[in-house]
Amino acid sequence: MEDMEILKRIIEIDSRSSELDEKTNRIMDENERNIKKEIEDMEEEIIGTARSDGKKEMERLVVEGEKKATEIEKQYEQMERELQKRFEEAKEDIEREIFHMTFVKGDV
Repeated sequence: MEDMEILKRIIEIDSRSSELDEKTNRIMDENERNIKKEIEDMEEEIIGTARSDGKKEMERLVVEGEKKATEIEKQYEQMERELQKRFEEAKEDIEREIFHMTFVKGDV
């Protein structure tokens, strides 16, 4: 009878061991799924943040570029005005000289 009790006890222990092994495997599988999900969520968050930061940086660079373009346009407009002024002055000097040479000196 004692052997039967020992055998019965061994079967109980084996059964509990199998149940514990299955439960452990389920927990490990669940933990693995949870970890994978967390990793995916973190990756999405990081990618989203990177996109957002990249977009903000791009917008900043566009604004900076537009400001620089406006500055360059203003510089060229100023240069154009100065060149136009010099041209007009030179034109007036040439016209006076031609008038003087034609009507005053009569060299032509």
